Amino acid sequence: RRTALLLLVLIYLALRVCSSLGELWLDEIWSIVLVAKAAGPLDILLRVRHDNNHLLNSLWIWLLPHGSSSMLYRIPSLICSAVLLVALSRRALTRADPTLFTWLVLLSFSYVAILYGSEARGYSSALCCAILAFLILEDLVASRSSRSVVTLIALIAIGCLSHATFILFLCPALVWLAWVHLRDRENGLSYQIIRPIMFSSLLVIALLMLTFYSHLTIGGAPRLPYIQVALTFLSISFGGPYLSQHHLAESCWMVFGIVAILVALSAELWLWVRSKDPAAILVLFILLTPIAAVVCVQPAFILGRYFLIPVAFLYLLLARFLVRLGKQGWVGMAVATICLCSFVVANLNVTWTLMTCGRARYLQAIHDMRATLPEGELQIGGNQDFQNSLRLQYLRSLHPDLAYLTYQDGYTNISPSPHFLILESIDPYEERPPSLTNSSGQTYSFFKYYCAPPESGSQWYLYRREGGS
Repeated sequence: RRTALLLLVLIYLALRVCSSLGELWLDEIWSIVLVAKAAGPLDILLRVRHDNNHLLNSLWIWLLPHGSSSMLYRIPSLICSAVLLVALSRRALTRADPTLFTWLVLLSFSYVAILYGSEARGYSSALCCAILAFLILEDLVASRSSRSVVTLIALIAIGCLSHATFILFLCPALVWLAWVHLRDRENGLSYQIIRPIMFSSLLVIALLMLTFYSHLTIGGAPRLPYIQVALTFLSISFGGPYLSQHHLAESCWMVFGIVAILVALSAELWLWVRSKDPAAILVLFILLTPIAAVVCVQPAFILGRYFLIPVAFLYLLLARFLVRLGKQGWVGMAVATICLCSFVVANLNVTWTLMTCGRARYLQAIHDMRATLPEGELQIGGNQDFQNSLRLQYLRSLHPDLAYLTYQDGYTNISPSPHFLILESIDPYEERPPSLTNSSGQTYSFFKYYCAPPESGSQWYLYRREGGS
């Protein structure tokens, strides 16, 4: 058991360290540009009011010299990934619990856990705090002890400062604490335990709402149907493809597979709830909260990564399901093993794209364009003016020699026509024509394609102007 756990630890760390290499992508760059406007730590909290300002991550960015390596920017996420690994490994080893060990395997190889566990943003620390807080809450109910209350309060504060999606764990946790106490006033958690947890949690939320989250500027994203975003993220989380209308047959089969998985996990959750384990109710609340939040708030758009914490608890249900299946004789063990191996292989396949393509290849694209026009000004345009301008602003601050590169807004109505056009898409299956013509009658031919991993970065299709330089 120890040998298997040690091997898993090494794989877990290796996958995240390898995935942290390569260029920063748009949202990481955006955070750096936002933090550059802050005069100090208080400015980050009080003046940089943008949803791409993940407070603790932004503080780390502010402490680093401008132009630090991508690995340095991503160190906090890697540390949080390591802390989560140590906590789950220790618990699985001391309790000899096959469910915890299977949960750790799923988190170790999960593409989305690797992606956000190695990115210069706040998702990794929020996820780490949510899972550690869950384990402490589980112990509080079992032991009726207040020894871990201070640790729990610290995790809540760190989680809230990490990313707003931590609220999708905190709200159900607070409701669950109240439920546990009301369920059995005599034998439940005493107010000496519940009161400091709830008071400190509400205080942290109130302070953050007053100082940061009120009047927050929200970034942009494609306005897709909520169900499409959720199903796509679930597909990717279980090792499946990006759901696309351009890849309709496979996408339909994957939706069928997702529904089958959710039915199986719902049955597992029902059995767990029937066992009268309070932790099962907490997981139920965690999984229902995102649905309730979307229905009540009706945001203009949602992103798949907002579901990262609930997906981690879907993995816990999957772990319980596989362990239960493995106890049903040799046939059940074989089926459970096949399911687990399929999950690992499918997620490693997507992770390989992350490690080989990187989150972004902006500098390579610039180098490829420059090679075709060795001298003089290089003019580019694209279908994402804000994003391209932001990237260029950051890259120029690091590489002053890129002064020869100019970006022209307007895409189809640019005059004079730039040397290159960059068309980008989050859909890896979207087909692009071999050539295109702008409103000025200038023809562009396809030049090069740059892949990007799902849920991070976007596919780049580079077109070169015909008719010489």
